[in-house]
Order: sequence, then C-alpha cells, then structure tokens
Amino acid sequence: MPGKGPNRAERRFEKSLLQQVRDLDDHVYLLSGALNRLQGERVHFKTVAAELRLLVCLSSKKEGLLWRVADTLNVSDVMRLHAVKSYNKDHPMMRKTAVMLHTVYREGECDFPLLPPAGCISLREFIKSYPAVFVYGKEINHEYLIKSVAQQIGSSHEDADVEPMLVDLSELFIGGVEVYVPILAKDASLTIEIGERVLAKAVAEHDYVRVIRPNAGASPP
Repeated sequence: MPGKGPNRAERRFEKSLLQQVRDLDDHVYLLSGALNRLQGERVHFKTVAAELRLLVCLSSKKEGLLWRVADTLNVSDVMRLHAVKSYNKDHPMMRKTAVMLHTVYREGECDFPLLPPAGCISLREFIKSYPAVFVYGKEINHEYLIKSVAQQIGSSHEDADVEPMLVDLSELFIGGVEVYVPILAKDASLTIEIGERVLAKAVAEHDYVRVIRPNAGASPP
C-alpha cells in the first residue's frame, strides 16, 4: 500500500501491469457488447465510439489503453488487411466527389477487384493514418472520426454544437444508419481482435486469469 503523507491526496500512482490488463479486459468486453447490440439498435454507436476513443486514440498526450498494454507485453498489432491509404485528391473524379467512405476488409473477406491486395498493416497506423472518409475535399482519418463522434455526439460528451464534417455525415445513411456507424463498427471489430491477442499473451505468459463473463452480445437485464 502506498505510504501516507501530507501530499498523498495530490499524488498519482501508476497502475500495475495486472491492473492495466484487467482494465483492457473490461473495455474489450464492453466494446464487444456494444458492437453486438449495435446490430439491433443504432444508439449503441455512442458506446462504441467512447470505448474506441479510450482504447485506440491519443488523449491528453497519452496513448490509448490497447496500445499501452500491447507495447508493454510486446504484442504485434499487425493484421492482413485490404485497405487504401490515400487517394489522389487532384483527380477529376475526386474533385466531383462530395463524400466517399474508405472501406477496409480482412484478407479473404472481399474479392472486389479494385481493392489493393491484402498487406501487413499495423492497426495503430491504420487508426491514426488511414482515411476513414473523404468529405468535401478533406480526408478524415479513423482516430479523428472516432474522437469527433465520441466527444460531440457520443457517450464521452454531448456537445451543444457539432463540426460541419459530422453534420454532413449525419445526413448520409447506409442501411438506415448514419455512414459513420459502419465505419465505427469495423474499427471496433478490428480493435477487439487485437485486444483479444493482447489478452491471450497476458494469460499465456503473465499468469493473467480472465474474468468469467456472460455473453457480450446478450441484452442487458
């Protein structure tokens, strides 16, 4: 137990590796549950965005929880993905395009001929550098989109106003939901996969015992 003293209340103590792994386990579970429930009710995108922000986004100069634990345990975040890193914004077709989604697939999920071949891509690099959507001449990467949704219309915060990019995206729908919802869903699926990889390493090499939980996809009582 940390020693007591006059300035103890003002001090902060770093969590142990076991505590950080347990936190990761909790948040991967919460994200999995929100993602599963998202299939039935769009409102769960708010929780998906908030959990993604915590797990994979830089916040207050601190990396996301998933990256911190992955780095400590030396776990690779590389995946085999079909993904486009950038487009030629000066191409005549792109100049006429108002909004374009950047779809990503795991290797073997899609055989669309115009997609680039599957390559080894760091999920951290994908989240931070790869475009999620092209909106009126501007590429928005996944980290920026996640934080914008979480902080302006998600569970992290509900702003009284939102930036124009979110207004534009909120007016476009795919399958009855805003276009950013399937983007967040795919990011969540990829994040859960790497989260499970990190947790498996903690179990195998650091004697971590995972909590026995009900089905993450089950509806709350």
